[in-house]
Amino acid sequence: MRKKLLSCIVLNLVLHGVVLALEGINGENMHCSVRVLIADDNVVNRDVVTGMLEILQCETAIARDGYEAIECCKKDAFDLVFMDCQMPGLDGYSATRTIRELESKRGGRVPIVALTANVMYEAEEKCIEAGMDDYLSKPFSLNSLKEKVVKWARVEKSSGGADESGASALKNLGQTAEIHGEESPDDNQSTGVLDQNVQACLKALQAQGSSDMFTRVIKLYLDSTRELVEVLQAACRAGEHEKIGQYAHALKSSSANVGAIRLSGYLAELEIKAREEMLEDVEDRSANIVREYGLVVSALSDEVSR
Repeated sequence: MRKKLLSCIVLNLVLHGVVLALEGINGENMHCSVRVLIADDNVVNRDVVTGMLEILQCETAIARDGYEAIECCKKDAFDLVFMDCQMPGLDGYSATRTIRELESKRGGRVPIVALTANVMYEAEEKCIEAGMDDYLSKPFSLNSLKEKVVKWARVEKSSGGADESGASALKNLGQTAEIHGEESPDDNQSTGVLDQNVQACLKALQAQGSSDMFTRVIKLYLDSTRELVEVLQAACRAGEHEKIGQYAHALKSSSANVGAIRLSGYLAELEIKAREEMLEDVEDRSANIVREYGLVVSALSDEVSR
């Protein structure tokens, strides 16, 4: 079943192909010497963040859960950590607390930015209480990620002063690293089955990267989510709280990435209800999700046929 969950959001893997096309934006080969640790249990999410950071010329390392994040911080020095809040085994909050305890003994403090999937139960206060410095809500844009790196990344100073290939290089990326349309969303385009702002960002990435990336993303979503919707329905019929939350969370993430924001919102609500074990209206919610998913499939199919 874990393979099904991973495959349902495998569409994001193609975003990694943008990296090669965007290396040296506008002909510039910038190396910012910023070391970033990405802690996330989802292989697809890790790949997306890695790809974006490579676009920004950052050096990256991977931790697959909270335990690995702690070990990475024990062994290596990082300028910044992006920490997923919800990870099995040891979540991001607990991992951050342990890292802060280690730092209190040995000195130093690495900036930790939370990667949150739902601000309703991963509020800023909870992140700060755990010892995190900031948070970034999923899904996020390249520009939003860049802002956090510029804000928090630490760059070692050489004898000649600050490393010009570090944070300053990131700032100098300026407009060149921007995806047109990201920073000025049109509220009129954010309603309906598909959020056109998200669609525009995907198409802009395609224009700068792989020529068929947008089509591949949509097709992968269509191919990989049907079975997940079916197992989510089955879990709803059986009243299996844990599975409902797990499946809703996975489908929520991939849906948001293709612009199905309304569907993602329905799934977020169901996930919260499942966690709270308040599923009196689960059948109605499931039926509503299935209907909305059908509209999303139809809209996305129209997009790729244009």
